[in-house]
Amino acid sequence: MSNDPYAAPSANLDNSASAATIQTSTWSARGRLSVLSYLGQLFAALLVFFVVLGVLGTIATFILGGPDGITSMMQGDDFSSPSPLLIVLMLIGLALFIAFIYVTVCLMIKRLHDRNHSGWWSLLVFVGSFIPIVNIVVFIGSLYIMLWPGHKHANRFGAPRTTRGWEKVLGILYILFFVIAIVAGIAGGAAMMTGMAGLPMPN
Repeated sequence: MSNDPYAAPSANLDNSASAATIQTSTWSARGRLSVLSYLGQLFAALLVFFVVLGVLGTIATFILGGPDGITSMMQGDDFSSPSPLLIVLMLIGLALFIAFIYVTVCLMIKRLHDRNHSGWWSLLVFVGSFIPIVNIVVFIGSLYIMLWPGHKHANRFGAPRTTRGWEKVLGILYILFFVIAIVAGIAGGAAMMTGMAGLPMPN
């Protein structure tokens, strides 16, 4: 504060709560995540989810006696009295899925915080992704959340968080896989349309 009695009053708006970087964990929705931090942690969560799911699937396949056992279970022949171990594996898979959804929502909230948006927008994204037509708008909004840079200075959710090295590597890999998937999808759709155009028309 100035000692000049004629100076205009001023206040320090950059308080310690907003100027400090909020240290947060994967299981917390507090703090902020930059683009590469978000994509890197999201890619890591996806890898862990699918690896553990693959292990559970392999164990379940062994319990059921191979692909034939899985086919029989899907047809309802052997599912009337499933193995207790199979039930445990299914419960573990369900818990894994719930944990994965929770982590991805926490990551999305922190990415929204980086843009100085309320984390409640993540609820709209999550619910809207299951509604036809609306999910197209949600997809565009998800691209905004994923790729739009955050504020360079402190906002109401804290100061910017430093992106770790492994987050940068996994974030870049996620972007590469995302682009490859889009290109492959477009190419596959174009090939399908070309093949359909070459089919003879019925009389």
